[in-house]
This record gives sequence, C-alpha cells and structure tokens, in this order.
Amino acid sequence: MEKRLDYIDKLRGFAILLVVMGHLYLPYTTQGNSHPVAEMIYSFHMPLFFFISGYLCEITHKIARIGYLNFVRKKVISLLIPYLFWIVAVSFLFTHKPITTFGDFILLFNFFPNKLFWFMPVLFLIMLLYMLQYRLLQKKDSLARRLLFVIIVCGLLCILGVLLHEYFLLIYAIYVFSFLTGALVMKEESIQERILDNRCYGGGSLVLCILWLIYPFDTNGRILYSALNVLLTLLCSISAIIVFYNFFIKVSLCKPIDWFFSEMGRMSIVIYLTPLVMFPKGFIFDGLTVTTENLIILLVAIIQCLLAYSIGKFIYKIPYLRLIMYGKK
Repeated sequence: MEKRLDYIDKLRGFAILLVVMGHLYLPYTTQGNSHPVAEMIYSFHMPLFFFISGYLCEITHKIARIGYLNFVRKKVISLLIPYLFWIVAVSFLFTHKPITTFGDFILLFNFFPNKLFWFMPVLFLIMLLYMLQYRLLQKKDSLARRLLFVIIVCGLLCILGVLLHEYFLLIYAIYVFSFLTGALVMKEESIQERILDNRCYGGGSLVLCILWLIYPFDTNGRILYSALNVLLTLLCSISAIIVFYNFFIKVSLCKPIDWFFSEMGRMSIVIYLTPLVMFPKGFIFDGLTVTTENLIILLVAIIQCLLAYSIGKFIYKIPYLRLIMYGKK
C-alpha cells in the first residue's frame, strides 16, 4: 500500500506542477489560454486531480469506521477552513476590493464558475456526493450500482447545465466523474488490472496524442462545438488519467525528479493555496522562441513550487497557523 501511495504522491506532484504552469501560461504569454501547451494542460489536469482525490478518499476515509459526522468534520477542517482563510486574506491583502455591504462580503465566497480557490469548495461538495453514494449503496454495494450512481449524478449535472445554459456545470460533471472513477479504480482490482494492461496504456497514449491535435474546437458561440469540446475534454481526461496513472506506477525516474514529484505531491494543497506572484502585472513573454518560452515557464513553475513548498514546511511547524492556512492539525 505504501508503494502505491508513493506513486499517487508523484502523480499528484505532476498534477500540481501542471496547475502552476497553467497559471503562468494564461497571464504571461501572448496567446494566453490559446497557447498550445496551455490547451494541452487544461484538457485534463483538473480531472486528473479529482481522480487522485477520489482514489485517496477510498483509501484513507472509511465512513463505516469514522461515521458520517466525523467524515464531514474532517473535510470541513481540511478543505473549507483553509479556503475561507485564503479567500478573505487574498481579497484584503492583494486585490484591495472595498467591502461596503454584507452582500459584498458574501460575494467573496462565490466560487462558481472556477473563481479564486474554487477547487476546495467544489471538492468538498463532491466529497458529500461520495458520502451520499456510500449511504445509498452501503448494503448493496456493487460495481454496477456504483456505475449507475455515477451516470445518474453526471447526467443530472449535464441536464442542468443545458437547461440553465451554464457551460461550467458540464465541466463539473467531468470532475464528478473523475473523482468517483478514482474511488472506483481503487476499490475494484479488476478495473485496476485493465487500466494497467500495457495495451490500455499504449492505446490511451495514442488516443491522447490524437485528441491533442484537434482539441479544442473554436466555438464562436456555436452550441454544437461547445458540446464537442465537453466531449473532447472528457475523452482527454480519461486518456490522460490512464496514461499518467500507468506512467507513475511503471516508470522509474531519476532521484531528483522522483523527489520533486513525491514531495510536491505531499504538499500539493500548500502549493495550490499559497499566492505567489512571480512576475509584475502586465508582464508578457515576448520575442522568445517557442522552445525557450516553454522551458522558462517550466523552470519558473518548478521554482514557484519549491518556494511554496518551503513556506509550507515552515508553516507546518506552527500548529494553529497550519490549521487555518492549510487544514492540517
């Protein structure tokens, strides 16, 4: 089990590095979210994170042992407390937005769609869905019933997204699917064996490369192309999860890279939450070759991860501070 968790830590370290890189491509390159590398990253990196979260949830949080209330309490401590701290701290210390009414204060915590630190409350809500799944299936838990639950929940989110014309609900359906799939993969050895088959690994790699050649479509407000982009995101996510899950189980990395991914994975929440600004406002990479630009962004992302990691290591030595900042007792 420890060996498997070590691979998951490395996978999570890889995922958080992609998150940091994505946040560098968008504001600091001339192409922004249309940058080819950014498009590749955003085609799968958050579903990969939710897959890992579901996988770990199935391992570490046994509701039958700790009970429903303790499960929710643990998630409030680890997810909502640091979210509330950082959303207020960043709003007051960095954005300097005036809070003149109670409504302005409430708007600070509006995380839909994908606003500041949105991952934390969305993960909390998905954890509640996971708890509901356990409550409904605890006496008749089976692969077929779990799959039916996933289909119903994701289907309802998609229907709501279409009816309300809210594109982000369709993307959140992919996040829910990824999380519950991660829990399912951990629980069902037969699914693990199929995913870890080299034919699945190779096929997933081929499919992912092909999808990256066409993803995303330029929608220009067209509903059909928006729907196709959701489908492509789902397919990219499934393929990438298969590929990188296999990679970090089967491939031996050199020690420095192995250490980096493992340690960053253990401190991924710290890296995600710690607000580090590496360049001044308005800065843009310009006049660089594509290769140079990508290498610089990779190097800056690694440095940013290491800086946040160092800050987290220091904060972890202060009990109450690590609780409110990072949800660690």
